[in-house]
Order: sequence, then C-alpha cells, then structure tokens
Amino acid sequence: MCNPEYTSGRGTPFCGAANFAEHTVQRNRIIVADDDGGAYPHLEAMLAREYALVAFARNGADLVAEISRLQPDVVIMDISMPVMNGFEAVRRMTSHGARARVVFFTTNGSPAYVSMAFRSGASAYILRASAGEDLPAGLRAALAGRSFVSPAIDYIAPPPA
Repeated sequence: MCNPEYTSGRGTPFCGAANFAEHTVQRNRIIVADDDGGAYPHLEAMLAREYALVAFARNGADLVAEISRLQPDVVIMDISMPVMNGFEAVRRMTSHGARARVVFFTTNGSPAYVSMAFRSGASAYILRASAGEDLPAGLRAALAGRSFVSPAIDYIAPPPA
C-alpha cells in the first residue's frame, strides 16, 4: 500500500519496490588501485554506502588497462605499487583520455610527494592515518572539481601559473 506522505520529486506517491528505480540516485563509481589487498575491505566498509566500488587493481598497469572499460568517476590510488607507480599511472590514464578524478591514498606525507601528485593530475592527497575523516572530504572535493590535502600534511599549494 502506498503512503501518500512520501512522494517523488514529481508528486507521485513512493510505493516501495514497484517504483524504486525512479527514486534511486546513481552513485559515483570508484576503482581502488593499491598493492595492499588488505586496504580494499576497509575502504569498501567505509565507502560502500555512498559510492559504488567497481574494481580493485593491484598495480598501476592493471589500473590503466581497466580504466577505459570501467570508466570510474574516481580512482583511489596508492603511490608505491609494483609494475607501475601511481604517478606514472595517472600520467598514462590522462594521456589515454581518462576523466576520472584521482585521489592519492598513502602513508607518505612528504610535501614533495604532494607536489608531484598534483603535477601528475591528482585532485586530492590523503594520508592513510587520517582516512576516516579525510577520505570522505577528499572524495567530495575531487568530485566537485576542488583539491584537497590531508590537514596533517604541512603543504602550501603554489600560486597558479
């Protein structure tokens, strides 16, 4: 039985599963690229309610191979991976026309690495140690076209050229 108090944006009653598709919102698609397989379950638990985690790549080369097929909105990526590191993976993704926003997710808080990440095309740089607070904020910023750096990193962005 429909409850007329709950309506769609068009004023029609929301009647449960019968018209569920009309009321669903497409979630942003994420690929995680990290050589630490233990990271994926933690990220999935943290993000699955708001985002669709569509794949896990164990290195940059696997990511580059899958990016055009899966067309994610965001890539959460480690820097240090075998076969191809994160910086090179971003460069190759970009050269192949990928539009995914890149969020680096790492233990390295070096300002030099942050600079290299943004020069390679990243939108956000998140420290693993502060993932609970910083990763959701970094993802929102990246999807909105803004940049984000974990506040624990002493980094001042250079002025625009």
